[in-house]
Amino acid sequence: NFEGLWGATKKALSADLAALEAKLGAARSGLEKSGLAGAELASARKALERAARLQRFVRDAHGEHNVYLASKALRESDRLMSEAVGKAKAALPDTSGLPMVSGSYCATLCHEKVGVKVPPETVKHSGKTMPHKMHSDMMGCVNCHDIGGHKKVPLLKGVEAKCQECHPK
Repeated sequence: NFEGLWGATKKALSADLAALEAKLGAARSGLEKSGLAGAELASARKALERAARLQRFVRDAHGEHNVYLASKALRESDRLMSEAVGKAKAALPDTSGLPMVSGSYCATLCHEKVGVKVPPETVKHSGKTMPHKMHSDMMGCVNCHDIGGHKKVPLLKGVEAKCQECHPK
């Protein structure tokens, strides 16, 4: 049953956009107070303008029509803001847990409503059983998966290196 998915997607997208717009405001403010100048300041401002354009695109194009593209655009906006203000060392809200940024929107917006359990409790990878749900709750989906479309969530190339950060051999 897909009833309610459209409305839930619009609502989630709107909430995530509001949080990202607040982050953009904090990024702009932090950047102006940072003391950065010259090419560094110009580069950071350009990145923030691109982040703002991506947010406007998702809002104005009604991102609920293509949630995968909307999520990808919002993840890029989030990355640009964090990177642009990184050198300025300004404090920004943590938006990594937002459904559209973390990739958890698949599980929370769609699968939960139609009764599909995603993520599974455990998965097998490289011959080992991994506590999948625990990892996805802790880090979000896009840290390990490339979410490209419905049922298209392959592991990122080199994901094993990411695992090594916490689980050295």
